[in-house]
Amino acid sequence: MRNRNGKTGYELFYSDKTRNFLGHFGIFDGINDPIAEYDRAVKRIQESDQRYITAKYGNNHSQPTLRCHLLEGQWVSEDIETIYALADFGEMRASGMPAEGTFDLGIAIGAVNQAPKNRLDYIFSLMNTNAAHFRHIAIGGNPNRLIDDTIRKNAENYAPLANDEFDLCANAARVAEKNNPGTGVTVYAITGDKVCNNTVLSTICKKSLQNGILRRSSWVLAVTTPIYYSTLLEDVKLVQKELDIEIFVAGNTTAQSIIDGRKVSHYYSECLRWIWAMLNSAKAGL
Repeated sequence: MRNRNGKTGYELFYSDKTRNFLGHFGIFDGINDPIAEYDRAVKRIQESDQRYITAKYGNNHSQPTLRCHLLEGQWVSEDIETIYALADFGEMRASGMPAEGTFDLGIAIGAVNQAPKNRLDYIFSLMNTNAAHFRHIAIGGNPNRLIDDTIRKNAENYAPLANDEFDLCANAARVAEKNNPGTGVTVYAITGDKVCNNTVLSTICKKSLQNGILRRSSWVLAVTTPIYYSTLLEDVKLVQKELDIEIFVAGNTTAQSIIDGRKVSHYYSECLRWIWAMLNSAKAGL
């Protein structure tokens, strides 16, 4: 199964830009075949990602890291060029990936800050401009993903009292319905020890199949932020294979100021997440 760049997970993983990134940062040094040694390769990715380490161990950790600069300002020019080369290969600095057509279901992938609202707003903007049409709209968030005061402040224009990701999604749905009278958004609580894009998509699509919203070969549009677009494309392959439905991916419009304001470390981390998704696809033969 090929993504919009026409490449399988295996082809993406062994592309020049991915190999240059992995070689430059020494991510898989000593691992001859990362696909065959999948568990070991995933552990290396995790150990190289400051966001993963902090989420698992907290800020005061002593976990090992490979040759990666975790603090902003420590990147040298060659590091930055290597990171942006892979990020641009994955269209992570694009301002949006449009969609058109008629879909049985539009799914806004849950997240924090302004993302739930922006992704739902984008789905409704596609409808309001007649670029796309949806029979049903849904959003899913994790009630176990608690948010702090900083995130709550970032979302105060639509969810000032939110305590977790699910609250953010529910409030984003309420605002979208208010701004688009006569429409409805189904909000799903996505629970589990490890909630990721696969979990969100699979849960919502399975429930939609059960209640008749979807059927085999239905068309679904999943909306995320452009920086996560290529990673979601790989995640989608696994859900499509499992459920036999067509899932397309769009990136909601993102202001250039937001794109320019992201740190190099953010792109480095997302490149690692994309490589992990490539590995999942390649391992599954997709």
